[in-house]
Amino acid sequence: MKRIKTFSVSIFVLLLICAFGISCEMEVAKEVKQKPIIRPYISLQPASDSYTVSDSVDDLFAQVWGWNDDDGALSYQWFMFDNLAEYIQTGKGTAVVGSSVVSDTLTDNPDSQELRVIKIGLPMTDVSKTAGKQYYYYLEVTNEDSTATDTKIITVRSNIATISFSAAGAPLFPIIDRQPVSANYQFGRNLALAPLTVRASLSQGGSLTYQWGINTTGNPDIFDNIPGATEASFNPAVGLLSAGKNYFFVKVSNGTSVLTSIPAVIDMQPGQNALDPVVILQPKDALYFTNETAQIEALEFDVENAIDGGAITYQWFSNTRQEPRNGTRISGQTGKTFRPTTTAAGTYYYYAVITNTNPHVISKTKTATANTRAVKIVITSPRTAGLINVTVQVQDPRNAANRYQYIRGYGGMDVAWANFPEQKPEDMETMYNPDWGLGYNINRIMISPANTNINITMLDLINRHRPNYYENVKIVNKYNGYNAAAPWSPPKEWKSNNSINGGGHLVHRYYQQYADYLKSFAKHMYDAGAPIYSVSIQNEPNYTAGYDGCEWEPEEMRDFFVEVGRFTQGVRGYGGGKEIPTVLTQNGESANTPFINIAALTEPAARQHIDFVSRHVYGSTTETLWRIGKNGLPISAAVTNNSSTLVNILDRDDGTPGVSYGTKMEVWMTEHNINSANATAYPNDSTWNYLWRFMNDVDLVMRLNNENAFVWWASKRFYSMIGDGQFGTRNGVPLPRGIGLSHYAKYTIDTQRIATTITGTMFDGTSISVDSPSSTVNSTGFNLDNLTPRITAYAMLESGKDNQPVMDYLLNTPGDKGWEGVEFISFIMWAPTNTGGGQGRNMGNIEVRMPAGFKIGGVSAHKSTSATNMFSVENVEINEQRTSAFVNLSAGQMLSVKLTRLVE
Repeated sequence: MKRIKTFSVSIFVLLLICAFGISCEMEVAKEVKQKPIIRPYISLQPASDSYTVSDSVDDLFAQVWGWNDDDGALSYQWFMFDNLAEYIQTGKGTAVVGSSVVSDTLTDNPDSQELRVIKIGLPMTDVSKTAGKQYYYYLEVTNEDSTATDTKIITVRSNIATISFSAAGAPLFPIIDRQPVSANYQFGRNLALAPLTVRASLSQGGSLTYQWGINTTGNPDIFDNIPGATEASFNPAVGLLSAGKNYFFVKVSNGTSVLTSIPAVIDMQPGQNALDPVVILQPKDALYFTNETAQIEALEFDVENAIDGGAITYQWFSNTRQEPRNGTRISGQTGKTFRPTTTAAGTYYYYAVITNTNPHVISKTKTATANTRAVKIVITSPRTAGLINVTVQVQDPRNAANRYQYIRGYGGMDVAWANFPEQKPEDMETMYNPDWGLGYNINRIMISPANTNINITMLDLINRHRPNYYENVKIVNKYNGYNAAAPWSPPKEWKSNNSINGGGHLVHRYYQQYADYLKSFAKHMYDAGAPIYSVSIQNEPNYTAGYDGCEWEPEEMRDFFVEVGRFTQGVRGYGGGKEIPTVLTQNGESANTPFINIAALTEPAARQHIDFVSRHVYGSTTETLWRIGKNGLPISAAVTNNSSTLVNILDRDDGTPGVSYGTKMEVWMTEHNINSANATAYPNDSTWNYLWRFMNDVDLVMRLNNENAFVWWASKRFYSMIGDGQFGTRNGVPLPRGIGLSHYAKYTIDTQRIATTITGTMFDGTSISVDSPSSTVNSTGFNLDNLTPRITAYAMLESGKDNQPVMDYLLNTPGDKGWEGVEFISFIMWAPTNTGGGQGRNMGNIEVRMPAGFKIGGVSAHKSTSATNMFSVENVEINEQRTSAFVNLSAGQMLSVKLTRLVE
């Protein structure tokens, strides 16, 4: 045990004045010695005990440990009280005559100081033994030291010992060995109250029970029992607390002998601001047939009352579009639930505003609000008979053979080069807001190689031309997205060509320095309040760039991870709306073929440190790691199945700590760019007819290559998601390509792609065929000008979110729970044209049939048809059995639909 004391601090002031070669002298200030007062340490606390009136009572003892003569002069005083209410009010007992030093011995001390252990006793011969009575004792130890610098005297108090007496034959009173501990908190903060705990025992047989209670007066005889608080430990809910002092008592009982604790006082002081309410379960879209009874699901929050002690109120609003803002207040609808009328057919939008009003805060604004998502309520008549051209049968997503890959999401690149347009916070809101924006969730960012000191690098970048670098990352995090960082080159000091340009490699002896550099970037972002999700070791390691770049052989990347391990360990990240313990790591992001990852993924010592891989589709476009076996060799061409049951190199069964068994390692496509390559043709890239070349690229990545994410270069450009003001685009305004990707983002993020069976004929009578290079729908041949319509389906599985293993009960096993855990099924369909707007296919009327047992409870849909009608709400018909949805799709159109499962 170390001696528990405060030691003096010696302060040395060194002043060195040197300039321009002039000799200088160093003056050393005199040492200033401080001597603090030493606080006595009571190492042995007086012990509580329980007796009958006929027992002899043991003396009380306490002990002061580790004292020496230079620490000051000690004095001792015992105190007693037998009225708990009076003690609570005054905070002190009555001095007791008769305390004495029982022993004063020296300890063994390696520092050669003679440290003393002093034992102080209190004879208990005069205590009155009254049945049912408790007496309370404590010791005060005072140190007085006239040589101390500031405070000359200090007093410490021991724990309170309770001495109880029972009548002969009655149960002994419990012994409270440790009383509950008081604490101070502030309203307006997210209060994680520490549990209150009492430690009690019995000197003889019996059993203990507990009951906690509360009042604001401190009267131990009158307090309210707290329902359910019947354990030795109790965590008080914020709703129990009042401003000021809250007294928490616990009655500890042994049969009829009941002992009340000294209260723990929770002192609640005013906070700074009220906290925003937290919505943990959102209302869901719903579809009702005319005159059906309608009920929006109840909202649920973290706790019944506000998380900071305020009062929660609700107000429902209606709107003309699916946005949780600028709506119309609905009179009288101020509860958690809201029941709309179903008499008039139409589409309606509703959301609730939750207000936390906390009077116990210093700020003049004593309220904070949060909005639920806006729900879409469709009131309609059921679909009756009608002509159907095409039937899409969605396969059961509970069967693993019908599931393909997990969908992480979609987004773009925030380019940090000075010759690219700056992405501003309002641009990020347009792209990443899931309500009124495009709904993306992945933002790829650059790590600059300007300096080996990342703090200098970032300061220069922010000050020169990217002042919103951190803010843009924060906005993506705010909307539960992912920020993925990538370096184009290590700093030149560590490269073989001494340049940040391509044509050189990272020198082996600098592997650890480079790993530390990437880790320092991740730490810098966390400290700036803009934590990232992942960092890769290199952009396009297999491409020699005439700009920032660095080449790596596959074996070099493998050896890098073997040597430096998980180099981000200990740096917390953020992604998907939650903090993660360590920023994730990626291998180099290939310029074309993803097969450069095989060397690292087949070496366990490297693979265990790689969380996912990324590739670009500039070349070798259809090569995919899904077609590579665990041994690193291609899977037989005879195997055409791409379902989640396909055994391949991406299987997460390699023993890597923290990974999810039963899932696949993710592959993100993190960069591609197609444009018309010359200024004369550049205006075409932002037109509606050129959308389909981009959509063919999305389909390549997400359907043909079975990859998990699609990220475009760059987010803001005339050939991208939002315009930059060049070549006919408006600055910050969504472009057709941005709208096309938004269909996927709003309807498929965090889902599993699932199988379909498509039959029938197109509007012109052409017979439907699928899944071959020459098929009329879902062709497996790739080119940017593919004119075949595409139809893909997705399922939101509760247990499969965040690429977690799908629970066994979703598979048709003896423990099958039906459709529980399947939240919705969505589908995306589009019929492309050529760049002149012609040669597209008209699909006609389409019936999308749900798997057997899935009933449609809500519907949300959008259709895009032209540059002047890029994202309009679409009405979808549902049959009376709620088993099919009916839509229409013509050439040059795109449609996205989400069908929420009916919970009966």
